[in-house]
Amino acid sequence: MATVCTTPLCKSGRAAVAKARWTWQYLKDNYPGFNAGSFNPAIQSLEASLASVDSWYADFIPFNPVCCTIEDLGAQADILTNQMLGSVGAVNIPPPPAQTDWVTLAVVAGAVLLLVTYSPQIKKAMR
Repeated sequence: MATVCTTPLCKSGRAAVAKARWTWQYLKDNYPGFNAGSFNPAIQSLEASLASVDSWYADFIPFNPVCCTIEDLGAQADILTNQMLGSVGAVNIPPPPAQTDWVTLAVVAGAVLLLVTYSPQIKKAMR
């Protein structure tokens, strides 16, 4: 069965690579027995591979074959994450801190700016 390469695959693949980096950093900082040096080349390789195929506009292309490639990188990252956790006997770690959603923030700020800018005209039209 062929997979249809869509935006959710891009997002999940990126998230898995980011989770692998977060796991590596967390284990490095909190588990003295973690051999960070042995996993770092694999993390860097995954991130470099992702950077080489991903683009800012990848999510805007419907049925983008790049998303299947990114999903494959995410699957590799999931395997690596499990290997890192297993190497220290950890089952799970705390999730990374939430990132700022800059797009939503920009839309809200733009709406507020428009409202402030045009509020005199709006008030005048309401009378």
